[in-house]
Amino acid sequence: MSILERIRVVGTRREGGRPVGSGRPGNGNVREGYTKRMRQPFGRIALLFLTVGLGACASSPWFTGLDAEGLYAEAAARVAREDWADAVEAFERFLILHPSDARAADARMLLARSFRERGEHLSASAEYQRFLERHPTDPRAADAALGMCRSYQSLSPNPQRDQEYTRQAVTFCQRVALDFPGTPQSDQAEDIREEMLAKLARSEFQIGRFYASLNALDSAILYYEGVAERYPGTESAPSALLELYRIYQRLEWGPEAEAVKERLLTLYPSSSAAAEIRDVG
Repeated sequence: MSILERIRVVGTRREGGRPVGSGRPGNGNVREGYTKRMRQPFGRIALLFLTVGLGACASSPWFTGLDAEGLYAEAAARVAREDWADAVEAFERFLILHPSDARAADARMLLARSFRERGEHLSASAEYQRFLERHPTDPRAADAALGMCRSYQSLSPNPQRDQEYTRQAVTFCQRVALDFPGTPQSDQAEDIREEMLAKLARSEFQIGRFYASLNALDSAILYYEGVAERYPGTESAPSALLELYRIYQRLEWGPEAEAVKERLLTLYPSSSAAAEIRDVG
């Protein structure tokens, strides 16, 4: 059904099973009924849709008609001007129309950067992933891998929220260190990985403290032990051991308390938690 036909249907809504203006006595002919209906709200809405639809048909993307050379040049110019929305649109168009172009790798990296600048970190990570799949031997492969690591770092929320993106950041950052050892990108990825591990440790420590506040000591013990075991290099690890010591003391589990105390003093002798447990003991 055409747009005009849809307007005619809207403009001649049925009343009592008959279309308005259908020739029924007192209503005039079809043309008169249609004209009257177009003066009503439904008619005006239909006319608005017609106008918008025709306008959309008349418009076209700003890069329409450009060849590969012109499209890439315009997209790169948008990056230089930090017009990230147009850059995304143009580079996506370029990669769809010219996937085998010699500049496809450059376009993919610039597209990923444009997504990151727009705060679309999942899309950026996906483009870095595609770059690595299509251009594994490109000299910028380490940069793309680091880009994935940074994208998930940007998605990582505060410790009070679900940490799935933080865990993925740890995974992707670790891959950089494994796949590109000895590179500056590997060193940067390792710094980010340690930052993400520290956030995971804080998150689980806070959950343990929450359970302790509810007197759910079994659950608190599990979380504190998890922090000490999984994140030994973080600041949360000695704090978790101190909290375990306090719980064991509260439960009057003497051997367990002494074992945790010894563990804390041996592994983290210079920590504030160790100093506190010395004062207690």
